[in-house]
Amino acid sequence: MRGAAILASWVFTGACIFTACGGASDTDLFGAAGDAGSSGTSGTSGTSSTSGASGSSGTTSTSSSTSSSSSTSGAPDGSAGGCNSNADCNNTQYCLFPVGANGCAKVGKCVAKPTNVTSTQQAAVCGCDGVTYWNAQLAAFRGVTVLAPEACAVASAGTELCGGNTKCPNDTRCAMARGSIGQCQNNQIPGTCWALPDTCPDANGGKFRQCGTVTCTNLCQAIKAEKPFYQDGTCL
Repeated sequence: MRGAAILASWVFTGACIFTACGGASDTDLFGAAGDAGSSGTSGTSGTSSTSGASGSSGTTSTSSSTSSSSSTSGAPDGSAGGCNSNADCNNTQYCLFPVGANGCAKVGKCVAKPTNVTSTQQAAVCGCDGVTYWNAQLAAFRGVTVLAPEACAVASAGTELCGGNTKCPNDTRCAMARGSIGQCQNNQIPGTCWALPDTCPDANGGKFRQCGTVTCTNLCQAIKAEKPFYQDGTCL
């Protein structure tokens, strides 16, 4: 993927909820070579009665020894040769790609990834894989470079879409957002794939309502249910 991640305005109309409002908002869903070895010293000549033994030749560094740091069971550290995927990094790293005007680069650098996710604060980011992550820490934990600090746009090339028979990859969930209660039955609106925290924040006081229900909930729970939902201003 790999365009600017803003939520598609053609899907929704209205205030901030229907456009990208920044990652921290609940409503952004809508919206070297080594030195050569030293040469050996020549052997001492023998006495006149016996010919001297020739000196042993000095050892020279081999190419295998100079490259051992990058060729043995480890993956490139990103500063020497870079990486093309997480498979090029070791188990404690992921391949972090530079991001520019053309999206995510093809060659990155192996960097350390978080050992766990300590934050459940919603600050959605769009990953280079087209999936929206609950926050940047979760994206890094899962070994994904952040493309933009907003949810992935429905209309952007590369965004992982879902709905109907189209499922989200791995354990990501389909966010089936609707602009209003009147769009609840519109099955032509695609969903987008989200990676959520293992445990959603408390649902009490949420601003969202699943279509056909009277219970208000938060964004995480609404997405996790993988059913159409909308933001309801009457929710407290």
